[in-house]
Formats: sequence, structure tokens, C-alpha cells
Amino acid sequence: MHETEQKTITKLFNYTSLVKYFCFLFFLILSLIFSSIFSLNPLLAKENITIRSADVNNNNDTRTILEILRSTGWFPYLNAEDAEVHLRVRLQKAQKNGSTILVAVQSEVGTEGSTTSNRGSAPEGSGKVLGFISTHWNDYLFLRGQEGLISELFVHPDATGQRIGQRLLHAIEEIAGSRGCSRLQLNNGKTWTSYKRRFYAKQGFRERTESANFMKNLTPD
Repeated sequence: MHETEQKTITKLFNYTSLVKYFCFLFFLILSLIFSSIFSLNPLLAKENITIRSADVNNNNDTRTILEILRSTGWFPYLNAEDAEVHLRVRLQKAQKNGSTILVAVQSEVGTEGSTTSNRGSAPEGSGKVLGFISTHWNDYLFLRGQEGLISELFVHPDATGQRIGQRLLHAIEEIAGSRGCSRLQLNNGKTWTSYKRRFYAKQGFRERTESANFMKNLTPD
């Protein structure tokens, strides 16, 4: 092979390598752009999420909580036409009895959300409810302080991936600490996604293998 041919081949090889490099760089930049576009809305949403007490007299809060519960498909009786009325009565009774019901809301335009604290200062009834948590405070004779029983923690299917559940749990932990509680307790079905993902374990909860959970239904499902 002549020297001229060798130089030509070398040039072609270098040119091909350069083209491949720029193509790789182009597609890398393109993927970063698309990644930023698709992740922009969730990031903005996180900045506008606030934790506040549920406003049981507000139709939006009650209606959205009902929508979240219906989305699970676990509670057929909540599909009744008067379910919203009965749910509002139960919410009012729970709060009257001292239970804490918090909601995570997507702040409306012009409403300042909370980015530095678990609990914000959004007005009662404002914003779109993305999830809620219900906790009852029990006094036991054998504990130094109260026990917080987390009976419900649900997140709207459209709001997954925004750490709504984690924020609600942290807010309840803050309240429990201010009340001098000894511990928090909850039940988690072993077939549920949250259990399989070890959600509560990652939040510092310990599964008690030494205890058995018993239940007796007093009314039909």
C-alpha cells in the first residue's frame, strides 16, 4: 500500500471517529434536554406542596379525600351517592374527638407554599388535595406518653413520585414530638405496594414480628 493511500485511510478514520464523537455528544445533550422537560413539572409541583389541617367544612377537601379513597377500589360502600355527606360527618367527628387529619395540597397560583418546613401556612380549604393522613392519639397506662395511631395515609394516584406520603409522615412526627408522644404505630398490609417497597421501614418504622394483629368485624363490609 502506498504512503498516499495510508494517509487517506488515516484521514478517513479520523473523520469517522470525529463524526461519531459529535453524534454521541448531540444525542447526549438531546437526552438531557428531554429529561429536563419531562421532570420540570414534578419539580415545580414539589415546591408548591404545603401540609395543613383538613378543612372538614370545605367541599373541596371532603370531595378530594373521597376521590382518593375511591381510587383504591377497596371500599365499595364509598361509591354510594351520599358517601360524601357521610364522609364529612365522620371527618367532623374525628376532629371533634381530638384526631389529627392533615392534607397535602398543591398551592394555587399566587398562594405561597412551604419549602422549608413540613407544615405550611396555606389558608384552610385552599389548594388541591394530593394526599391525607389521619392520626388518633391514645393514652395508655403503661406508656410514659401518648401513642399516635396512624390509621390512614393515602396519596392521589396522580401525585405519586412527589414524596407526599413522606411529607405527611414527617408532619405527624413533628406534632407527636410536640405532644410528648412515646411512639407512633400503624398497620400496613403485606400485599400492599407500600409494604413491598418497604416505605415505612425507610421512614424509620420497625416491623414488630413479636406481635400479632387481631381484628373482629362488628359490621358487614
